Amino acid sequence: IIMSLMMLAFFLVFVRFVYRPDVEGIKNVTVPELTKEKLEPMNLQQWAFMLMLVAYVVLLLMPNFLPKTIPFVAFINNIGILGITIFFIVILMVIPFKGKPMLDFKAVAKKSFSWDIFMLVAAAMYVCNAMSSNVTGVKPFLVQLLSPLLADKPILVFVFLILAFGIVTTNFANNAGMAVVLLPVILSFGEIYPSVNMTAWAISVCLIVFVALLTPAASPYCGMLHARRDLVSYGEILGLFIPMFLIGLASYTLIGYNLASILF
Repeated sequence: IIMSLMMLAFFLVFVRFVYRPDVEGIKNVTVPELTKEKLEPMNLQQWAFMLMLVAYVVLLLMPNFLPKTIPFVAFINNIGILGITIFFIVILMVIPFKGKPMLDFKAVAKKSFSWDIFMLVAAAMYVCNAMSSNVTGVKPFLVQLLSPLLADKPILVFVFLILAFGIVTTNFANNAGMAVVLLPVILSFGEIYPSVNMTAWAISVCLIVFVALLTPAASPYCGMLHARRDLVSYGEILGLFIPMFLIGLASYTLIGYNLASILF
C-alpha cells in the first residue's frame, strides 16, 4: 500500500511538472455545458444492465470476503470470472425486451466490440504465457544467464540488477509468471548473499513486475492502449512511460527494498 501510494504520487508529479500535457480544453468545460442536454429517464433495459453490473461486481468479490465453505460461494469461486461473465451474458440474452433479447450479442459484437484490441491482447497474452511456461525452458535459461552476471556484486547492485531484469522482461511476458520465474533465481543466490533480506527482495520483485507499460504484451491494458494508434502514437507512449519505467525501478531499488526490509 505504501509503495503504491508513493508510486502514484511520483507519477502524478512527473506528469504535472515534467510531461505537462495540454489540458487547456478542460478549463472551458462547465457544468451548464455538460447538462444542457437533458437525459431521458432510464428505461427497463438500462436498469437491467445497471443492476446486472452491480450483481456482477458483487459476485466477483464474494469469494474474497465470504467463507468458501458456503456452497454458493464455493460454486462462484469454482466457475471463476469467465463463468460469472458467461452467466450474466446468457441471462441478458434470454430475458425479452420489446420483442427482442435484452442483449443482442450478435449486434453488439458486430458494431460495438473492438476486435482489433481483442486480437492484439489475446495474441500478446498467449505469447507471454508461453514464455513463462516450464515447457519452454525459460526458467533454467534465466538461472544460467544470471548466475555469472550477479555473482560477486555489491548487495545494492545485486538487488538493482534483479529488479531491472524483472521490470524489463515483464514487458514481454506474463507479470505474475515472470515473478514466479525470478523467485527461484533469487533463492539460488541466498547462500551467496546471506545479508540480503530474501523476503524483502522477493516482495520487491513480485511488485515491480507489475510496472509493465512499454509493449502490448505488458498487460491487457497496454494491449488496448497500443491498439488505439488513432488516439496515441508509439512515440507518445514511450515519451510518457519510459520515465515512469525508470521512476519505478529507482523507487523499488532505493525505497521499496529497504522499506520491505524494515517491515519484514
